Amino acid sequence: MSPNRKADLQRKLAMAPIPKPPAGLAERIKSEIPQHLLVDARKERERLSRSIAFNLRVAASIILLVGSVYLALRVLSTAEIERTHMEAPANVVVAKKAPAPAAAPARVAEAAPPPVELRKTLPAPKPETKREKARAGEEVAGGVAGGVVGGVVGGMRAPAMPAVAPPPPPAAPPIATAEAADTAAAPRTAAKAAGGLMSEANAAPLALVPAKLFDIVIARGGVILQGPMVIQRFAQPDPPPHAVRVESEAAKFGGRTLLRFSVDTPYVAHPAGGSWPPVGADATLDIDFDDSAVGERRALSGVSHAAENALPSAASVTALYEVELKPDISRRATIATATLRYRSVADGKEHVVTRKLRASDVRAWDDASKRMKGASLGAALVYGFEPAETIAEKARAAGFDELADLAEKR
Repeated sequence: MSPNRKADLQRKLAMAPIPKPPAGLAERIKSEIPQHLLVDARKERERLSRSIAFNLRVAASIILLVGSVYLALRVLSTAEIERTHMEAPANVVVAKKAPAPAAAPARVAEAAPPPVELRKTLPAPKPETKREKARAGEEVAGGVAGGVVGGVVGGMRAPAMPAVAPPPPPAAPPIATAEAADTAAAPRTAAKAAGGLMSEANAAPLALVPAKLFDIVIARGGVILQGPMVIQRFAQPDPPPHAVRVESEAAKFGGRTLLRFSVDTPYVAHPAGGSWPPVGADATLDIDFDDSAVGERRALSGVSHAAENALPSAASVTALYEVELKPDISRRATIATATLRYRSVADGKEHVVTRKLRASDVRAWDDASKRMKGASLGAALVYGFEPAETIAEKARAAGFDELADLAEKR
Protein backbone atom coordinates (compact mmCIF):
# COMPACT_ATOMS: atom_id res chain seq x y z
CA MET A 1 0.00 0.00 0.00
CA SER A 2 1.41 3.31 -1.01
CA PRO A 3 1.94 6.05 1.54
CA ASN A 4 -0.60 8.29 -0.09
CA ARG A 5 -3.26 5.64 -0.13
CA LYS A 6 -2.59 4.86 3.48
CA ALA A 7 -2.80 8.49 4.55
CA ASP A 8 -6.08 8.93 2.73
CA LEU A 9 -7.55 5.84 4.42
CA GLN A 10 -6.52 7.07 7.83
CA ARG A 11 -8.08 10.46 7.19
CA LYS A 12 -11.39 8.95 6.23
CA LEU A 13 -11.43 6.74 9.28
CA ALA A 14 -10.69 9.70 11.53
CA MET A 15 -13.71 11.71 10.26
CA ALA A 16 -16.72 11.66 12.63
CA PRO A 17 -20.23 11.12 11.16
CA ILE A 18 -22.48 14.23 10.70
CA PRO A 19 -25.31 14.19 13.24
CA LYS A 20 -28.94 14.33 11.97
CA PRO A 21 -30.97 17.46 12.78
CA PRO A 22 -33.57 17.06 15.49
CA ALA A 23 -37.16 16.50 14.47
CA GLY A 24 -39.37 19.62 14.10
CA LEU A 25 -36.44 22.00 13.55
CA ALA A 26 -37.94 23.49 10.40
CA GLU A 27 -41.28 24.17 12.12
CA ARG A 28 -39.57 25.85 15.04
CA ILE A 29 -37.54 28.09 12.68
CA LYS A 30 -40.68 29.12 10.78
CA SER A 31 -42.51 29.92 13.99
CA GLU A 32 -39.73 32.22 15.11
CA ILE A 33 -39.92 34.34 11.89
CA PRO A 34 -41.90 37.63 12.60
CA GLN A 35 -45.36 37.75 11.04
CA HIS A 36 -44.80 41.07 9.25
CA LEU A 37 -42.00 39.50 7.23
CA LEU A 38 -44.35 36.98 5.73
CA VAL A 39 -45.65 37.89 2.23
CA ASP A 40 -49.37 37.50 1.48
CA ALA A 41 -49.98 37.91 -2.25
CA ARG A 42 -53.68 38.76 -1.89
CA LYS A 43 -53.08 41.42 0.73
CA GLU A 44 -50.22 42.90 -1.31
CA ARG A 45 -52.48 43.22 -4.37
CA GLU A 46 -55.18 44.94 -2.32
CA ARG A 47 -52.67 47.34 -0.80
CA LEU A 48 -51.22 48.18 -4.25
CA SER A 49 -54.72 48.77 -5.65
CA ARG A 50 -55.58 51.16 -2.81
CA SER A 51 -52.32 53.04 -3.32
CA ILE A 52 -52.90 53.44 -7.08
CA ALA A 53 -56.49 54.62 -6.54
CA PHE A 54 -55.34 57.20 -3.99
CA ASN A 55 -52.64 58.50 -6.35
CA LEU A 56 -55.19 58.81 -9.18
CA ARG A 57 -57.57 60.77 -6.97
CA VAL A 58 -54.76 63.14 -5.95
CA ALA A 59 -53.72 63.67 -9.60
CA ALA A 60 -57.33 64.33 -10.66
CA SER A 61 -57.77 66.83 -7.85
CA ILE A 62 -54.61 68.69 -8.89
CA ILE A 63 -55.72 68.80 -12.56
CA LEU A 64 -59.17 70.04 -11.57
CA LEU A 65 -57.66 72.74 -9.34
CA VAL A 66 -55.28 73.97 -12.07
CA GLY A 67 -58.06 73.98 -14.66
CA SER A 68 -60.38 75.93 -12.38
CA VAL A 69 -57.69 78.55 -11.67
CA TYR A 70 -56.91 78.93 -15.40
CA LEU A 71 -60.59 79.26 -16.31
CA ALA A 72 -61.16 81.85 -13.58
CA LEU A 73 -58.16 83.90 -14.75
CA ARG A 74 -59.37 83.70 -18.34
CA VAL A 75 -62.87 84.86 -17.43
CA LEU A 76 -61.52 87.72 -15.31
CA SER A 77 -59.15 88.83 -18.07
CA THR A 78 -61.95 88.79 -20.66
CA ALA A 79 -64.23 90.75 -18.36
CA GLU A 80 -61.49 93.31 -17.71
CA ILE A 81 -60.85 93.74 -21.44
CA GLU A 82 -64.56 94.20 -22.16
CA ARG A 83 -64.87 96.69 -19.31
CA THR A 84 -61.90 98.66 -20.66
CA HIS A 85 -63.44 98.75 -24.12
CA MET A 86 -66.74 100.01 -22.76
CA GLU A 87 -65.20 102.83 -20.75
CA ALA A 88 -65.92 106.21 -22.21
CA PRO A 89 -63.03 108.67 -22.42
CA ALA A 90 -64.57 110.90 -19.78
CA ASN A 91 -61.36 112.75 -19.02
CA VAL A 92 -60.99 114.37 -22.42
CA VAL A 93 -60.83 118.07 -21.69
CA VAL A 94 -61.01 120.66 -24.40
CA ALA A 95 -59.72 124.07 -23.46
CA LYS A 96 -61.93 126.93 -24.51
CA LYS A 97 -60.28 129.37 -26.87
CA ALA A 98 -61.41 132.75 -28.00
CA PRO A 99 -62.87 132.63 -31.54
CA ALA A 100 -60.35 133.88 -34.07
CA PRO A 101 -61.56 136.74 -36.29
CA ALA A 102 -62.20 135.59 -39.82
CA ALA A 103 -64.36 136.57 -42.74
CA ALA A 104 -65.55 132.93 -42.86
CA PRO A 105 -63.98 129.67 -41.65
CA ALA A 106 -62.08 127.59 -44.18
CA ARG A 107 -63.55 124.36 -45.51
CA VAL A 108 -61.54 121.32 -44.56
CA ALA A 109 -60.10 119.24 -47.36
CA GLU A 110 -62.07 116.10 -48.23
CA ALA A 111 -59.06 113.91 -47.38
CA ALA A 112 -57.75 113.97 -43.83
CA PRO A 113 -53.91 113.92 -43.93
CA PRO A 114 -51.84 113.96 -40.73
CA PRO A 115 -51.82 117.21 -38.78
CA VAL A 116 -49.07 119.48 -40.01
CA GLU A 117 -47.74 122.74 -38.81
CA LEU A 118 -49.11 125.70 -40.67
CA ARG A 119 -46.66 128.48 -41.34
CA LYS A 120 -47.79 131.89 -42.46
CA THR A 121 -45.33 134.09 -44.21
CA LEU A 122 -46.53 137.59 -43.58
CA PRO A 123 -45.58 140.41 -45.92
CA ALA A 124 -43.10 142.89 -44.57
CA PRO A 125 -44.68 146.18 -43.55
CA LYS A 126 -44.48 148.85 -46.16
CA PRO A 127 -44.49 152.22 -44.44
CA GLU A 128 -44.40 154.19 -47.69
CA THR A 129 -48.11 155.01 -47.74
CA LYS A 130 -51.04 154.69 -45.38
CA ARG A 131 -53.04 152.78 -47.99
CA GLU A 132 -50.35 150.11 -48.26
CA LYS A 133 -50.17 149.86 -44.45
CA ALA A 134 -53.91 149.32 -44.17
CA ARG A 135 -53.88 146.73 -46.98
CA ALA A 136 -51.01 144.82 -45.35
CA GLY A 137 -52.85 144.74 -42.00
CA GLU A 138 -56.01 143.35 -43.62
CA GLU A 139 -54.05 140.60 -45.42
CA VAL A 140 -52.28 139.57 -42.22
CA ALA A 141 -55.52 139.43 -40.18
CA GLY A 142 -57.35 137.39 -42.85
CA GLY A 143 -54.41 135.02 -43.43
CA VAL A 144 -53.83 134.29 -39.74
CA ALA A 145 -57.54 133.62 -39.12
CA GLY A 146 -57.80 131.36 -42.17
CA GLY A 147 -54.67 129.42 -41.16
CA VAL A 148 -55.96 128.83 -37.65
CA VAL A 149 -59.39 127.69 -38.78
CA GLY A 150 -57.97 125.66 -41.66
CA GLY A 151 -55.72 123.80 -39.22
CA VAL A 152 -58.66 121.64 -38.08
CA VAL A 153 -58.00 118.27 -39.70
CA GLY A 154 -60.01 115.10 -39.15
CA GLY A 155 -61.51 116.35 -35.89
CA MET A 156 -58.12 117.41 -34.44
CA ARG A 157 -56.67 120.92 -34.19
CA ALA A 158 -53.31 121.41 -35.87
CA PRO A 159 -50.32 122.61 -33.82
CA ALA A 160 -50.23 126.32 -33.20
CA MET A 161 -48.23 128.17 -35.78
CA PRO A 162 -45.41 130.47 -34.71
CA ALA A 163 -46.57 133.90 -33.77
CA VAL A 164 -45.41 136.66 -36.09
CA ALA A 165 -46.20 140.18 -35.03
CA PRO A 166 -48.06 141.95 -37.87
CA PRO A 167 -47.82 145.68 -38.29
CA PRO A 168 -50.70 147.35 -36.46
CA PRO A 169 -53.30 148.55 -38.97
CA PRO A 170 -54.66 152.04 -38.47
CA ALA A 171 -58.25 150.81 -38.25
CA ALA A 172 -59.43 147.17 -38.06
CA PRO A 173 -62.41 146.57 -40.34
CA PRO A 174 -65.41 144.69 -38.87
CA ILE A 175 -65.06 140.89 -39.31
CA ALA A 176 -68.10 138.61 -39.41
CA THR A 177 -68.20 135.60 -37.09
CA ALA A 178 -68.80 132.02 -38.27
CA GLU A 179 -72.41 132.13 -37.06
CA ALA A 180 -73.10 135.42 -38.84
CA ALA A 181 -71.44 134.16 -42.03
CA ASP A 182 -73.51 130.96 -41.95
CA THR A 183 -76.76 132.87 -41.31
CA ALA A 184 -76.18 135.50 -43.99
CA ALA A 185 -74.79 132.92 -46.48
CA ALA A 186 -71.71 135.03 -47.08
CA PRO A 187 -69.80 134.34 -50.33
CA ARG A 188 -66.67 132.29 -50.19
CA THR A 189 -63.31 133.99 -49.95
CA ALA A 190 -59.84 132.60 -50.41
CA ALA A 191 -57.77 132.00 -47.27
CA LYS A 192 -54.20 131.30 -48.24
CA ALA A 193 -51.91 129.21 -45.99
CA ALA A 194 -48.45 128.77 -47.48
CA GLY A 195 -46.74 125.48 -46.61
CA GLY A 196 -49.83 124.02 -44.90
CA LEU A 197 -52.45 121.47 -45.91
CA MET A 198 -53.16 123.10 -49.26
CA SER A 199 -52.07 126.18 -51.11
CA GLU A 200 -55.58 127.64 -51.14
CA ALA A 201 -58.74 126.74 -49.16
CA ASN A 202 -62.26 128.00 -49.66
CA ALA A 203 -63.53 129.82 -46.60
CA ALA A 204 -66.98 128.40 -45.70
CA PRO A 205 -68.82 127.46 -42.49
CA LEU A 206 -66.59 125.13 -40.46
CA ALA A 207 -67.42 121.42 -40.83
CA LEU A 208 -67.47 119.98 -37.31
CA VAL A 209 -66.88 116.40 -38.49
CA PRO A 210 -64.19 115.07 -40.85
CA ALA A 211 -65.04 114.40 -44.48
CA LYS A 212 -63.75 110.81 -44.36
CA LEU A 213 -62.93 108.18 -41.78
CA PHE A 214 -61.13 104.96 -42.75
CA ASP A 215 -61.51 105.98 -46.40
CA ILE A 216 -65.32 106.05 -46.02
CA VAL A 217 -67.12 109.28 -46.91
CA ILE A 218 -69.22 110.58 -44.02
CA ALA A 219 -72.69 111.82 -44.97
CA ARG A 220 -72.90 115.28 -43.42
CA GLY A 221 -75.96 117.47 -43.18
CA GLY A 222 -76.70 119.87 -46.01
CA VAL A 223 -75.01 117.82 -48.76
CA ILE A 224 -76.60 115.99 -51.67
CA LEU A 225 -76.71 112.25 -50.97
CA GLN A 226 -75.09 110.27 -53.74
CA GLY A 227 -73.11 107.05 -54.07
CA PRO A 228 -71.91 105.39 -50.84
CA MET A 229 -73.04 108.45 -48.85
CA VAL A 230 -76.57 107.04 -49.09
CA ILE A 231 -75.42 103.91 -47.24
CA GLN A 232 -73.74 105.99 -44.54
CA ARG A 233 -76.75 108.27 -44.09
CA PHE A 234 -79.14 105.43 -43.28
CA ALA A 235 -76.67 103.32 -41.27
CA GLN A 236 -76.25 105.86 -38.46
CA PRO A 237 -76.45 104.57 -34.85
CA ASP A 238 -79.40 105.46 -32.67
CA PRO A 239 -78.49 106.47 -30.04
CA PRO A 240 -74.71 107.24 -30.19
CA PRO A 241 -72.50 104.89 -28.16
CA HIS A 242 -70.91 105.69 -24.80
CA ALA A 243 -67.52 104.29 -25.89
CA VAL A 244 -65.68 103.31 -29.05
CA ARG A 245 -67.70 100.48 -30.58
CA VAL A 246 -67.47 98.04 -33.51
CA GLU A 247 -70.67 96.37 -34.72
CA SER A 248 -70.93 93.40 -37.09
CA GLU A 249 -74.03 91.93 -38.74
CA ALA A 250 -74.91 89.67 -41.67
CA ALA A 251 -78.25 89.33 -43.44
CA LYS A 252 -79.82 87.98 -46.62
CA PHE A 253 -81.19 90.67 -48.95
CA GLY A 254 -82.99 88.95 -51.77
CA GLY A 255 -80.48 86.41 -53.04
CA ARG A 256 -77.49 88.38 -51.74
CA THR A 257 -75.50 87.95 -48.52
CA LEU A 258 -74.51 91.33 -47.06
CA LEU A 259 -71.99 91.89 -44.25
CA ARG A 260 -71.94 95.11 -42.21
CA PHE A 261 -69.10 96.41 -40.04
CA SER A 262 -69.72 99.76 -38.31
CA VAL A 263 -67.30 101.86 -36.24
CA ASP A 264 -68.89 104.36 -33.84
CA THR A 265 -67.21 106.81 -31.48
CA PRO A 266 -68.82 108.56 -28.48
CA TYR A 267 -69.76 112.20 -28.23
CA VAL A 268 -67.34 114.37 -26.23
CA ALA A 269 -68.40 117.78 -24.95
CA HIS A 270 -66.59 120.69 -26.60
CA PRO A 271 -67.04 124.45 -27.02
CA ALA A 272 -69.78 125.56 -29.37
CA GLY A 273 -68.43 126.10 -32.86
CA GLY A 274 -65.23 124.16 -32.13
CA SER A 275 -63.98 121.00 -33.80
CA TRP A 276 -64.76 117.57 -32.46
CA PRO A 277 -61.99 116.46 -30.06
CA PRO A 278 -60.35 113.07 -30.70
CA VAL A 279 -60.95 109.96 -28.61
CA GLY A 280 -58.01 108.02 -30.03
CA ALA A 281 -54.93 108.17 -32.23
CA ASP A 282 -53.00 105.83 -34.56
CA ALA A 283 -56.17 103.96 -35.47
CA THR A 284 -56.30 101.08 -37.98
CA LEU A 285 -59.27 99.08 -39.24
CA ASP A 286 -58.69 95.66 -40.84
CA ILE A 287 -61.41 93.42 -42.30
CA ASP A 288 -60.18 89.92 -43.15
CA PHE A 289 -62.25 87.33 -45.04
CA ASP A 290 -61.81 83.57 -44.64
CA ASP A 291 -61.14 82.18 -48.11
CA SER A 292 -62.21 78.69 -47.00
CA ALA A 293 -65.76 79.96 -46.41
CA VAL A 294 -66.08 82.96 -48.76
CA GLY A 295 -65.86 82.87 -52.52
CA GLU A 296 -66.36 86.07 -54.47
CA ARG A 297 -66.84 89.32 -52.56
CA ARG A 298 -67.46 92.97 -53.43
CA ALA A 299 -67.04 96.10 -51.33
CA LEU A 300 -70.16 98.25 -51.49
CA SER A 301 -68.75 100.77 -48.99
CA GLY A 302 -65.31 100.89 -47.36
CA VAL A 303 -62.01 99.07 -47.83
CA SER A 304 -60.45 96.05 -46.16
CA HIS A 305 -57.60 98.06 -44.58
CA ALA A 306 -57.42 101.72 -43.60
CA ALA A 307 -55.53 103.85 -41.08
CA GLU A 308 -56.16 107.21 -39.43
CA ASN A 309 -53.87 109.44 -37.41
CA ALA A 310 -56.80 110.50 -35.24
CA LEU A 311 -60.09 108.90 -34.24
CA PRO A 312 -62.56 111.79 -33.84
CA SER A 313 -65.49 111.78 -31.46
CA ALA A 314 -69.14 111.63 -32.58
CA ALA A 315 -68.21 109.87 -35.82
CA SER A 316 -69.78 106.81 -37.44
CA VAL A 317 -68.86 104.91 -40.61
CA THR A 318 -70.13 101.62 -42.03
CA ALA A 319 -68.29 99.18 -44.29
CA LEU A 320 -70.72 97.03 -46.33
CA TYR A 321 -69.76 93.97 -48.37
CA GLU A 322 -71.59 91.56 -50.66
CA VAL A 323 -70.14 88.04 -50.36
CA GLU A 324 -70.82 84.62 -51.84
CA LEU A 325 -70.59 81.82 -49.27
CA LYS A 326 -69.22 78.47 -50.38
CA PRO A 327 -71.65 75.53 -50.28
CA ASP A 328 -71.71 73.00 -47.44
CA ILE A 329 -69.71 75.12 -44.98
CA SER A 330 -70.11 74.58 -41.26
CA ARG A 331 -72.37 76.90 -39.27
CA ARG A 332 -69.36 77.56 -37.03
CA ALA A 333 -67.19 78.60 -39.99
CA THR A 334 -65.81 82.14 -39.73
CA ILE A 335 -66.80 84.39 -42.63
CA ALA A 336 -64.95 87.62 -41.78
CA THR A 337 -63.16 89.30 -38.88
CA ALA A 338 -62.98 93.06 -38.21
CA THR A 339 -60.20 94.39 -35.98
CA LEU A 340 -59.98 98.00 -34.76
CA ARG A 341 -56.77 99.14 -33.07
CA TYR A 342 -56.30 102.58 -31.56
CA ARG A 343 -54.46 104.40 -28.79
CA SER A 344 -56.97 105.87 -26.34
CA VAL A 345 -56.78 109.53 -25.43
CA ALA A 346 -58.34 108.73 -22.06
CA ASP A 347 -55.66 106.34 -20.73
CA GLY A 348 -52.91 106.41 -23.37
CA LYS A 349 -53.11 102.63 -23.83
CA GLU A 350 -53.55 100.67 -27.03
CA HIS A 351 -57.00 99.10 -27.38
CA VAL A 352 -58.00 96.28 -29.72
CA VAL A 353 -61.65 95.60 -30.59
CA THR A 354 -62.40 92.44 -32.61
CA ARG A 355 -65.70 91.30 -34.09
CA LYS A 356 -66.27 88.04 -36.00
CA LEU A 357 -69.07 86.92 -38.28
CA ARG A 358 -69.80 83.21 -38.64
CA ALA A 359 -72.05 81.36 -41.05
CA SER A 360 -74.63 80.95 -38.29
CA ASP A 361 -74.86 84.77 -37.92
CA VAL A 362 -76.45 85.22 -41.35
CA ARG A 363 -80.14 85.95 -40.73
CA ALA A 364 -83.17 86.80 -42.80
CA TRP A 365 -83.57 90.46 -43.81
CA ASP A 366 -86.85 90.76 -41.88
CA ASP A 367 -85.02 89.71 -38.69
CA ALA A 368 -82.12 92.15 -39.19
CA SER A 369 -81.67 95.33 -37.16
CA LYS A 370 -83.01 98.67 -38.40
CA ARG A 371 -79.45 99.82 -38.99
CA MET A 372 -78.75 96.81 -41.22
CA LYS A 373 -82.00 97.37 -43.10
CA GLY A 374 -81.11 101.02 -43.74
CA ALA A 375 -77.61 100.15 -45.00
CA SER A 376 -78.87 97.35 -47.28
CA LEU A 377 -81.71 99.46 -48.71
CA GLY A 378 -79.26 102.31 -49.35
CA ALA A 379 -76.94 99.90 -51.18
CA ALA A 380 -79.88 98.51 -53.16
CA LEU A 381 -80.77 102.04 -54.28
CA VAL A 382 -77.18 102.95 -55.18
CA TYR A 383 -76.30 99.73 -57.01
CA GLY A 384 -79.76 98.92 -58.40
CA PHE A 385 -80.31 95.60 -56.65
CA GLU A 386 -84.09 95.99 -56.93
CA PRO A 387 -86.54 98.31 -58.67
CA ALA A 388 -86.92 101.75 -57.11
CA GLU A 389 -90.61 101.09 -56.37
CA THR A 390 -89.77 97.97 -54.37
CA ILE A 391 -87.04 99.79 -52.46
CA ALA A 392 -89.39 102.68 -51.64
CA GLU A 393 -92.03 100.27 -50.35
CA LYS A 394 -89.56 98.40 -48.14
CA ALA A 395 -88.04 101.67 -46.89
CA ARG A 396 -91.40 103.05 -45.77
CA ALA A 397 -92.24 99.77 -44.06
CA ALA A 398 -88.90 99.91 -42.20
CA GLY A 399 -89.41 103.55 -41.14
CA PHE A 400 -87.02 105.23 -43.64
CA ASP A 401 -89.28 107.86 -45.21
CA GLU A 402 -86.37 109.94 -46.46
CA LEU A 403 -84.89 106.93 -48.24
CA ALA A 404 -88.31 106.12 -49.72
CA ASP A 405 -88.55 109.67 -51.07
CA LEU A 406 -85.14 109.30 -52.69
CA ALA A 407 -86.17 106.02 -54.29
CA GLU A 408 -89.42 107.49 -55.63
CA LYS A 409 -87.48 110.29 -57.35
CA ARG A 410 -85.39 107.80 -59.32
